[in-house]
Formats: sequence, structure tokens, C-alpha cells
Amino acid sequence: MPRYLGRYAVILLWFASALPALAQAIEPRADIARVESLLQRARGSSDPALYKDIEAALARIDASGAAEPASAVLHAWYEMSQHNFKAALRLLEPLRAARRTDARALGLLADALVETGRYEEAVDVVQAMLDHYPGLPAYSRAAHLRYLYGDGDGALELSARALADAGADVPARAFVRLQRAEYLIALGQGARAQEDILAARSDAPAAAQSLLARLRMAQGRAGEAQALLAELLRRQPAPDTAYELYLAALAAGDRPAQRRMTVMLGAMARLESARLYRRSFAAFLSLQPQGQARALELARAEYEDRPDIYSELVLGEALFRSGAKAEAARVAASALRLGTPDPVFRQRVAALTAGQP
Repeated sequence: MPRYLGRYAVILLWFASALPALAQAIEPRADIARVESLLQRARGSSDPALYKDIEAALARIDASGAAEPASAVLHAWYEMSQHNFKAALRLLEPLRAARRTDARALGLLADALVETGRYEEAVDVVQAMLDHYPGLPAYSRAAHLRYLYGDGDGALELSARALADAGADVPARAFVRLQRAEYLIALGQGARAQEDILAARSDAPAAAQSLLARLRMAQGRAGEAQALLAELLRRQPAPDTAYELYLAALAAGDRPAQRRMTVMLGAMARLESARLYRRSFAAFLSLQPQGQARALELARAEYEDRPDIYSELVLGEALFRSGAKAEAARVAASALRLGTPDPVFRQRVAALTAGQP
């Protein structure tokens, strides 16, 4: 009997001495889970309190020294949420070189490569995801690349596979439906796009309403788009929504609303930290006679940090309206290099190359 008690005593003594180490091991895992949850919530948000919580949890993970390479992946995800895409690449590429990447790291790496215009490298990374981690994250990224490269049918096929893989995961199904709706709008399949948007509306109401407004614009129903965006802006004020509402008011010929949005966007451009909404501010200001110098400054900064085809378009428009027409033509030609089928994108580029932006 005493022998067993002695053994238990040794075990209890070991457990007590190990508690600090166990706590140190558990705390980083709790912070990692917390950061993951917060970063999920941060999508589409610029709430400073949310990012303050993320930064504090990341600091605790770093101080623990026990979370590599998870720490690098979380830091990269945070940088992506702040549109610091090149910073994210600097964190992720060493992991790839050291073969310490998992599905999440590869997905973030692919996203950062797309956002920085390194499309061929992104294709290679997504192919690695498809080979080693087939599933929704790989299928949805592959669909997006197919779309960017002008393969609409391929994008829809891969979106269907992503939706099937989502199973009963409601947020994932909403994400895939809205992604597919974007492609359907661009491909002129408005009825199918609307089905996906309405199916996702209860689970992602803001994103679905914004996309429904885009569909109405594509259908030539600018007044309906304006009403949808005005309601969304009242509920969730954001510069991107304000800019879309400005364009809808412009298309609808609603001059009072256009003037109101001009004042609002001008104020936002002066008050907001520019990085998250720099592209929208540059596009808006380039349409204002007194804003073109600032528009060009923002467009150049956006292209420096995020040199994808959409930044090329905005930079081309800002250059043209500032009088640099030759440089604008070169940038516009580059923006079309993938064959992306988005008709609004292509119309804007065509207008730019024709000298009528």
C-alpha cells in the first residue's frame, strides 16, 4: 500500500512542478485560437478595438516563444487584413522555403501573391494546395485564378466543387455562393447570380446586399442599386460602400445624392487612414477636378503596395486625368494581360485606352 501511495506522490509532485510549463504551453494555444477567431471577425471590418485585441494576443504569442511557425502564419494573416500584402509575403516565403507550410499558410501565400500581381506564382501555390490539401480553400482559390485568367466555365466548375466540400458549414457555403455570384455577374448570368446571393443573404447580409447592388448595376437598374447601397451605408458606413453609392447615383442621374456622396467621400478621404480604402479613394478623387493630384498620389501608393490588375486600372485612370496619357496607356494594356472577363473592368480599361475615361 505505501508503495502505491509513494508512486502517486511522485506523480503528483511531477504534475505540480510541470504546471508552469503546461500553463505556458496552453496559453499560446489559447491565444492562437483567439487570434484566429478575431481575424475571422475582422473580415470587412476596420474596428480599431478588434485590431487592438489581435495585436495584444499576437504580442503574447511572440513573448511565449513557443508558437513558430504558427506565429508567422498569424502575423501574415494580420498583415493581409491590413492590406500589407508584401509584409505578409516576407513572413510566408521563408516557411515555404523551409517546407513548413500547411494548408492555411499556402492559402495565405496564394492570396498575397494574387494581391501583389504575381499570378503565375500563385497558380503554382494553388496547384500545391490542390495536390496536397484538396478541399474548399484550394477549390475556391483555384476558381478565383481561373476567373482572373478568363476561364469562366472553369471558375464555375471549381466553385461547385467548393460548395460541395463546404457541406453543412453555413458561413463557408455563404462565402462560396457569393464568390460564385461575382463570376456569374461578370459572365452575364444574372438569374443564377441572384439565386446564389439570395441563398447567402441570411448568413452574410452585408456582403450579399452589396453584391445584389452590383448585380442591379449590371442589369441597368441603377436606382435599385442606389436604394440597396443607401440602406447598407446607413447600417454599416464604409468608404467602399460610399463610393459604390456615388457611382450608382451618377448612373441614376440623381444629382442631389451625387452631391451628398461627393461631400461624404471627400470628408472620409481626409479623415480615414488611407491604406484599407486607398483604391476607392483614388478612383473617386480622380473624378473630381480638385482631387486629381491626391488621386494620383494614392493610386501610385496603392500600386506600389498592391500591384495587381485592379490597381493598374485605377493608376491608369489617375494618370490619364492628370495628363500622363502615354504612361496611362501602358498601364491599361498591362491590366488586360490575364483576360479577366469582368465587363465593368474591361469597359473602364477600353475607355482609358480610347482616351475617354
